[in-house]
Amino acid sequence: MGFFFVFSVLLGLMNPCEVLISKTFAATVDEYGSRNKSTVNDATNVEPGVEIAAPAVGSLHAYSAVLYDGEAGRVLYEKNGYEVTYLNVDENGVVDLEQLKRAIRPDTILISVMFANNEIGTIMPIKEIGAIAKEHGILFHTDAVQAFGQVPINVDECNIDMLSASGHKLSGPKGIGFLYIRKGVKIRSFVHGGGQERKRRAGTENVPGIVGIGTATARAIRTMEERTRKEAELRDYLISRVLEEVPYTKLNGHQEKRLPNNANFSFRFIEGESLLIMLDMKGICASSGSACTSGSLDPSHVLLAIGLPHEIAHGSLRLTLSEETTKEEIDYVVESIKEIVTKLRNMSPLYEDFIKKNLTQSHKGVVIDAAAIFDSDIQRYCTKMIVVIAPEEERLERILKRDSITCDAAMLRIKAQKDEQYYKERADILVRNYAPHTLDVELELL
Repeated sequence: MGFFFVFSVLLGLMNPCEVLISKTFAATVDEYGSRNKSTVNDATNVEPGVEIAAPAVGSLHAYSAVLYDGEAGRVLYEKNGYEVTYLNVDENGVVDLEQLKRAIRPDTILISVMFANNEIGTIMPIKEIGAIAKEHGILFHTDAVQAFGQVPINVDECNIDMLSASGHKLSGPKGIGFLYIRKGVKIRSFVHGGGQERKRRAGTENVPGIVGIGTATARAIRTMEERTRKEAELRDYLISRVLEEVPYTKLNGHQEKRLPNNANFSFRFIEGESLLIMLDMKGICASSGSACTSGSLDPSHVLLAIGLPHEIAHGSLRLTLSEETTKEEIDYVVESIKEIVTKLRNMSPLYEDFIKKNLTQSHKGVVIDAAAIFDSDIQRYCTKMIVVIAPEEERLERILKRDSITCDAAMLRIKAQKDEQYYKERADILVRNYAPHTLDVELELL
């Protein structure tokens, strides 16, 4: 099995969006643990008390799913005589297992991979990576800050030698985390002076933080199944509505293999920072990229790594759900996104050029079905405007039947739209879709 090493700083791994390799190893790599491959194939077979440490000078050939070139990490380890290899990811942010196998060398001592990406929510094939590491006698570390408490984790089944997690992701206190270390894997102290934390980190323990993360962890594990099921349902509802109702939108990350509480979108023709500001004015908390790079205007390195061009990566939005999120709140967020994206695109010369190019092609006729056509200002390119109207009670009944939501949520959606008079004044042709009129008859007359 192993033990938990709890401390207040957590080697910097509570901020996983930066260079994982450099964040993982704190001081110098020669202080970090490794397997003696000549005698050890399984860390569980190492006798207690035997220190397994990397040589003072050697080759660190670690692999990471960090979606970044890791220049800071390279400088640190090259200064100490180590080499670090970084793997590419596919369009969903997943590490290629065959590439990992090909990259392993006889002197590779560590593989380190994020369990799940903090920006796009993609869950890595941790069990398969762990099997590869065990087969080659290589230590395997995973940064599970985002995944711990959100997905089931079995360190034995996944052959995980070290696992790091953070308290604030579990609704616990900030400034506290833990590092799981498998029995037989030993690391040297990186803060010297005392014998605290089993001689691994000198200094007074953060007792309130330790109690807090312990309580938060126990609760997270106890409620995980029901909580994540609810979050996943709301996540899928959010994703489906945004993709269906906001044109020129892309979901970032794996469609199925993603964190239950994560949704990440890219909206073409807009800037993510402008979107964030306008969402904030509506009381909606979101982020563009990761929290660690919130002060940067550069596009997310994660989105660039999965192949998005700069102009699309700039229009990203990350929404994180919780067990307290409701379907009504999701509806409010979606309606707000639709409104804000429309406003921003109307100010975008790129969007205007795009619309002109696609609407002025040599066709005999183009029909646009757009509920938000007036808000998007596309009507200026149209020769005739046909508006379909129905009484509020009729629309309410249809929404309730179609979407299976509460009456309050349906009314919230209706009230977010313009009133009937607004559309009548702008219509060239008015179609009534309610008794005694029927849509079929009205269209036939038209």
